[in-house]
Amino acid sequence: MTDIVPNRRLEDIYSEETFSKEEVRWNGLAAHFERMFHRKPEFIARAPGPSEHDRRVCEACVCAAANSCTNRHIDYIGYDVFPMAIEKDILMATAFTPENTDHLRCELHNVVMHFAHTTFQCDLMQPETIELTHIGMTRWSNYFKAALRGLQSVLPADVLRSARGTIHILVDGSVPAESSLSSSAAMTTASMIAVLTALRATHCMTRQAIADLACRSERLVGVNSGGMDQAVSMFGQ
Repeated sequence: MTDIVPNRRLEDIYSEETFSKEEVRWNGLAAHFERMFHRKPEFIARAPGPSEHDRRVCEACVCAAANSCTNRHIDYIGYDVFPMAIEKDILMATAFTPENTDHLRCELHNVVMHFAHTTFQCDLMQPETIELTHIGMTRWSNYFKAALRGLQSVLPADVLRSARGTIHILVDGSVPAESSLSSSAAMTTASMIAVLTALRATHCMTRQAIADLACRSERLVGVNSGGMDQAVSMFGQ
Protein backbone atom coordinates (compact mmCIF):
# COMPACT_ATOMS: atom_id res chain seq x y z
CA MET A 1 0.00 0.00 0.00
CA THR A 2 1.51 3.33 -1.05
CA ASP A 3 1.14 6.77 0.46
CA ILE A 4 -1.44 7.56 -2.22
CA VAL A 5 -3.96 5.35 -0.43
CA PRO A 6 -2.79 5.09 3.18
CA ASN A 7 -4.37 2.77 5.72
CA ARG A 8 -5.54 5.33 8.23
CA ARG A 9 -7.72 5.18 11.32
CA LEU A 10 -10.94 7.14 11.15
CA GLU A 11 -9.96 9.06 14.26
CA ASP A 12 -6.94 10.35 12.32
CA ILE A 13 -9.20 11.64 9.54
CA TYR A 14 -12.18 13.17 11.35
CA SER A 15 -12.43 15.54 14.28
CA GLU A 16 -13.60 14.48 17.72
CA GLU A 17 -16.94 16.15 17.07
CA THR A 18 -17.69 14.13 13.94
CA PHE A 19 -15.79 10.87 14.50
CA SER A 20 -18.69 8.89 16.05
CA LYS A 21 -21.10 9.85 13.28
CA GLU A 22 -18.56 9.08 10.56
CA GLU A 23 -17.74 5.70 12.10
CA VAL A 24 -21.42 4.77 11.87
CA ARG A 25 -21.48 6.02 8.28
CA TRP A 26 -18.44 3.95 7.21
CA ASN A 27 -19.75 0.81 8.90
CA GLY A 28 -23.18 1.39 7.36
CA LEU A 29 -21.67 1.79 3.90
CA ALA A 30 -19.75 -1.49 4.25
CA ALA A 31 -22.89 -3.29 5.45
CA HIS A 32 -24.96 -1.79 2.61
CA PHE A 33 -22.33 -2.94 0.11
CA GLU A 34 -22.42 -6.49 1.47
CA ARG A 35 -26.22 -6.64 1.28
CA MET A 36 -26.18 -5.33 -2.28
CA PHE A 37 -23.33 -7.34 -3.78
CA HIS A 38 -23.24 -10.35 -1.41
CA ARG A 39 -19.61 -9.78 -0.54
CA LYS A 40 -17.59 -7.46 1.64
CA PRO A 41 -15.88 -4.44 0.08
CA GLU A 42 -12.14 -4.85 -0.35
CA PHE A 43 -11.55 -1.21 0.61
CA ILE A 44 -13.22 2.19 0.87
CA ALA A 45 -11.67 5.03 -1.14
CA ARG A 46 -12.12 8.57 0.16
CA ALA A 47 -11.67 12.05 -1.29
CA PRO A 48 -12.54 15.21 0.70
CA GLY A 49 -14.27 18.20 -0.80
CA PRO A 50 -12.55 21.62 -0.96
CA SER A 51 -14.09 24.53 0.92
CA GLU A 52 -15.79 27.09 -1.31
CA HIS A 53 -16.11 29.60 1.54
CA ASP A 54 -12.37 29.79 2.05
CA ARG A 55 -11.95 30.00 -1.70
CA ARG A 56 -14.15 33.08 -1.89
CA VAL A 57 -12.02 34.88 0.69
CA CYS A 58 -8.83 33.97 -1.12
CA GLU A 59 -10.23 34.90 -4.52
CA ALA A 60 -11.34 38.27 -3.22
CA CYS A 61 -7.82 38.96 -1.92
CA VAL A 62 -6.04 37.87 -5.07
CA CYS A 63 -8.53 39.57 -7.40
CA ALA A 64 -8.09 42.79 -5.47
CA ALA A 65 -4.31 42.47 -5.76
CA ALA A 66 -4.66 41.91 -9.48
CA ASN A 67 -7.13 44.83 -9.72
CA SER A 68 -9.60 42.50 -11.39
CA CYS A 69 -12.84 40.93 -10.15
CA THR A 70 -14.07 39.65 -13.48
CA ASN A 71 -13.70 35.94 -12.74
CA ARG A 72 -14.68 34.49 -9.36
CA HIS A 73 -13.01 31.13 -9.98
CA ILE A 74 -9.60 32.62 -10.52
CA ASP A 75 -7.71 29.34 -10.65
CA TYR A 76 -9.20 28.98 -14.15
CA ILE A 77 -7.03 31.86 -15.33
CA GLY A 78 -3.81 31.06 -13.53
CA TYR A 79 -3.97 33.04 -10.28
CA ASP A 80 -2.81 31.53 -6.99
CA VAL A 81 -5.41 30.51 -4.42
CA PHE A 82 -5.33 28.98 -0.95
CA PRO A 83 -8.28 26.60 -0.45
CA MET A 84 -8.53 23.91 2.20
CA ALA A 85 -10.00 20.44 2.47
CA ILE A 86 -13.06 19.89 4.65
CA GLU A 87 -14.35 16.81 6.46
CA LYS A 88 -17.26 16.34 4.06
CA ASP A 89 -16.19 13.78 1.50
CA ILE A 90 -16.98 11.17 -1.12
CA LEU A 91 -16.63 7.51 -0.10
CA MET A 92 -16.47 4.60 -2.53
CA ALA A 93 -16.80 1.08 -1.16
CA THR A 94 -15.14 -1.06 -3.81
CA ALA A 95 -14.46 -4.67 -4.78
CA PHE A 96 -12.91 -5.98 -7.99
CA THR A 97 -13.32 -9.53 -9.30
CA PRO A 98 -10.88 -10.52 -12.09
CA GLU A 99 -12.56 -12.65 -14.75
CA ASN A 100 -11.60 -14.39 -17.96
CA THR A 101 -13.33 -11.93 -20.23
CA ASP A 102 -12.48 -9.23 -22.76
CA HIS A 103 -13.97 -6.26 -20.93
CA LEU A 104 -14.32 -4.41 -17.64
CA ARG A 105 -17.83 -4.45 -16.23
CA CYS A 106 -18.60 -1.53 -13.91
CA GLU A 107 -21.53 -1.60 -11.51
CA LEU A 108 -22.05 1.78 -9.88
CA HIS A 109 -24.55 2.33 -7.11
CA ASN A 110 -25.21 5.32 -4.88
CA VAL A 111 -26.79 5.28 -1.43
CA VAL A 112 -28.87 8.26 -2.57
CA MET A 113 -31.71 6.90 -4.70
CA HIS A 114 -31.84 10.12 -6.74
CA PHE A 115 -28.62 8.95 -8.41
CA ALA A 116 -29.81 5.87 -10.30
CA HIS A 117 -27.59 2.82 -10.40
CA THR A 118 -25.85 2.11 -13.68
CA THR A 119 -23.94 -0.76 -15.24
CA PHE A 120 -21.71 -0.48 -18.28
CA GLN A 121 -18.92 -2.39 -20.01
CA CYS A 122 -15.76 -1.03 -21.54
CA ASP A 123 -12.29 -2.01 -22.69
CA LEU A 124 -9.57 0.18 -21.21
CA MET A 125 -7.40 -0.64 -24.22
CA GLN A 126 -10.01 1.14 -26.35
CA PRO A 127 -11.06 4.48 -24.80
CA GLU A 128 -13.90 4.98 -27.29
CA THR A 129 -15.78 2.19 -25.50
CA ILE A 130 -16.15 4.43 -22.43
CA GLU A 131 -19.24 6.40 -23.45
CA LEU A 132 -20.56 9.34 -21.44
CA THR A 133 -24.27 9.61 -20.62
CA HIS A 134 -25.95 12.92 -21.47
CA ILE A 135 -29.53 12.42 -20.27
CA GLY A 136 -31.26 10.70 -17.39
CA MET A 137 -30.52 10.02 -13.73
CA THR A 138 -27.33 8.08 -14.45
CA ARG A 139 -25.38 11.12 -15.63
CA TRP A 140 -23.56 11.21 -12.30
CA SER A 141 -21.60 8.18 -13.54
CA ASN A 142 -19.85 10.45 -16.05
CA TYR A 143 -17.35 11.50 -13.37
CA PHE A 144 -16.34 7.87 -12.89
CA LYS A 145 -16.21 7.34 -16.65
CA ALA A 146 -14.10 10.47 -17.10
CA ALA A 147 -11.69 9.11 -14.50
CA LEU A 148 -11.48 5.83 -16.43
CA ARG A 149 -10.76 7.66 -19.67
CA GLY A 150 -8.09 9.74 -18.00
CA LEU A 151 -6.39 6.71 -16.47
CA GLN A 152 -6.56 4.89 -19.78
CA SER A 153 -4.34 7.55 -21.30
CA VAL A 154 -1.50 7.16 -18.77
CA LEU A 155 -1.49 3.64 -17.29
CA PRO A 156 0.93 1.01 -18.62
CA ALA A 157 -0.46 -1.47 -21.12
CA ASP A 158 -0.05 -4.40 -18.73
CA VAL A 159 -2.27 -2.67 -16.16
CA LEU A 160 -4.89 -1.87 -18.79
CA ARG A 161 -4.90 -5.48 -19.96
CA SER A 162 -5.43 -6.63 -16.38
CA ALA A 163 -8.68 -4.64 -16.16
CA ARG A 164 -10.82 -7.62 -17.08
CA GLY A 165 -13.67 -8.54 -14.76
CA THR A 166 -16.22 -6.72 -12.62
CA ILE A 167 -15.74 -3.73 -10.36
CA HIS A 168 -18.50 -3.07 -7.83
CA ILE A 169 -18.73 0.42 -6.34
CA LEU A 170 -21.15 1.90 -3.82
CA VAL A 171 -20.89 5.66 -3.36
CA ASP A 172 -21.78 7.66 -0.27
CA GLY A 173 -21.20 11.40 -0.42
CA SER A 174 -21.54 13.91 2.39
CA VAL A 175 -20.49 16.74 0.06
CA PRO A 176 -23.79 18.31 -1.04
CA ALA A 177 -24.20 18.18 -4.80
CA GLU A 178 -24.24 21.52 -6.66
CA SER A 179 -23.41 23.42 -3.47
CA SER A 180 -20.14 25.04 -4.62
CA LEU A 181 -18.21 22.53 -2.49
CA SER A 182 -16.76 20.77 -5.53
CA SER A 183 -18.47 17.43 -5.15
CA SER A 184 -17.51 16.77 -8.79
CA ALA A 185 -13.79 17.10 -8.03
CA ALA A 186 -14.10 14.81 -5.01
CA MET A 187 -16.06 12.31 -7.13
CA THR A 188 -13.48 12.25 -9.93
CA THR A 189 -10.55 12.03 -7.52
CA ALA A 190 -12.17 9.25 -5.47
CA SER A 191 -12.94 7.37 -8.70
CA MET A 192 -9.28 7.43 -9.72
CA ILE A 193 -8.16 6.25 -6.28
CA ALA A 194 -10.74 3.45 -6.36
CA VAL A 195 -9.74 2.23 -9.83
CA LEU A 196 -5.99 2.43 -9.15
CA THR A 197 -6.40 0.51 -5.91
CA ALA A 198 -8.69 -2.11 -7.45
CA LEU A 199 -6.20 -2.74 -10.26
CA ARG A 200 -3.26 -2.69 -7.80
CA ALA A 201 -1.74 0.17 -9.76
CA THR A 202 -1.26 2.86 -7.10
CA HIS A 203 2.49 2.56 -7.65
CA CYS A 204 2.01 3.91 -11.19
CA MET A 205 1.03 7.44 -10.15
CA THR A 206 1.98 10.08 -7.60
CA ARG A 207 -0.51 12.26 -5.74
CA GLN A 208 0.47 15.16 -8.01
CA ALA A 209 -0.14 13.08 -11.13
CA ILE A 210 -3.58 12.01 -9.86
CA ALA A 211 -4.55 15.61 -9.07
CA ASP A 212 -3.42 16.82 -12.52
CA LEU A 213 -5.13 13.96 -14.32
CA ALA A 214 -8.37 14.37 -12.35
CA CYS A 215 -8.45 18.04 -13.38
CA ARG A 216 -7.97 17.23 -17.06
CA SER A 217 -10.43 14.35 -16.95
CA GLU A 218 -13.17 16.41 -15.36
CA ARG A 219 -13.10 18.73 -18.35
CA LEU A 220 -14.49 15.81 -20.40
CA VAL A 221 -17.72 16.26 -18.44
CA GLY A 222 -17.77 19.98 -19.24
CA VAL A 223 -16.35 21.27 -15.95
CA ASN A 224 -14.02 24.24 -16.49
CA SER A 225 -11.49 23.33 -13.82
CA GLY A 226 -8.17 24.95 -13.06
CA GLY A 227 -6.97 22.15 -10.82
CA MET A 228 -7.39 23.82 -7.45
CA ASP A 229 -10.17 21.53 -6.23
CA GLN A 230 -8.45 18.30 -7.25
CA ALA A 231 -5.14 19.41 -5.73
CA VAL A 232 -6.63 20.19 -2.33
CA SER A 233 -8.65 16.95 -2.39
CA MET A 234 -5.38 15.01 -2.86
CA PHE A 235 -3.10 17.07 -0.62
CA GLY A 236 -5.35 18.78 1.93
CA GLN A 237 -4.94 17.78 5.59
